[in-house]
Amino acid sequence: MGLGIFDRVERNTRRDEEKLYPELALFPTDESRDHARRFARYRFATTRKGRFIELSLLFLFSAGSLFGLYVFIGIMYRFGLTDQFVLMSGAGFVALTLSFGWRYINRSTVRRRLRLLLISEGIPVCPSCGYDLAGVSPELCPECGAYPLKEAEQVGLKIPERLRLSCEHREAHRPVNGELTE
Repeated sequence: MGLGIFDRVERNTRRDEEKLYPELALFPTDESRDHARRFARYRFATTRKGRFIELSLLFLFSAGSLFGLYVFIGIMYRFGLTDQFVLMSGAGFVALTLSFGWRYINRSTVRRRLRLLLISEGIPVCPSCGYDLAGVSPELCPECGAYPLKEAEQVGLKIPERLRLSCEHREAHRPVNGELTE
């Protein structure tokens, strides 16, 4: 009877996780989905640029929460509240702001990593915007202009040969001066 509770909790957790990260539904097998969960959660940042962006966003959230604290304390003193109440509620405000900020940064980073893993599974998806690249060249995203295959290679993921071949095939048959080549 006790194990049923844990099974239910795990099932609910996975269902909630798939709502937060819709990319998980695109993985072909349960094994690849579990690998993607572990990979995306436990690596802080995939590239130096990604690390810089995450830390910059965290700094911006911190600066914003401190500015909000400054405004909050000013408003509280205007109403004549005690020092202890103002400091405690201000600390709560900062903690809440930072936790929401960190959750946002973490979620967007995990989604980006999941999209990179989808590329390594052979499913062409843009890691930056999530655009489905099926039917178009996965070399360049028409939506945001990112280079999905290059990003996946920079992270160290192996690109399936069929994605590479589709890029080379399109490049070989690209019109030159309005004329198709054979």
